[in-house]
Amino acid sequence: MDPHFAFLLIMLLIGFVFAGGLIEAIGSFTHERIGFDLMFRHGRRGWLAAPLLFMAGPALVLQAAFARFRTEGAASALGLAGIAIAALWAVASGHMLFRIITFVAPLYSRSGLIAG
Repeated sequence: MDPHFAFLLIMLLIGFVFAGGLIEAIGSFTHERIGFDLMFRHGRRGWLAAPLLFMAGPALVLQAAFARFRTEGAASALGLAGIAIAALWAVASGHMLFRIITFVAPLYSRSGLIAG
């Protein structure tokens, strides 16, 4: 496997795992469905949900795409477009998370909190 392809695959998985975990964790604490309408539910303070929705976006778009497949069938162009958008979004958010982890890891190990 090409190393660049493997890196993109890892970024895709990181993005989807983080987005799905974030939605499930927030949903279990708040006992409500998390979606893009979260920004509009709370009026002027709705913009505070933007970072959450940015990181949870791939899973939300994927949920909407699969809902479209259930209602319209497998030939739904919007469902396929949703899957493509979710995949690209997951790669971008996974890459950002990977960059944050690689930046923080040396700082954390130098602090003496972990051996290494």
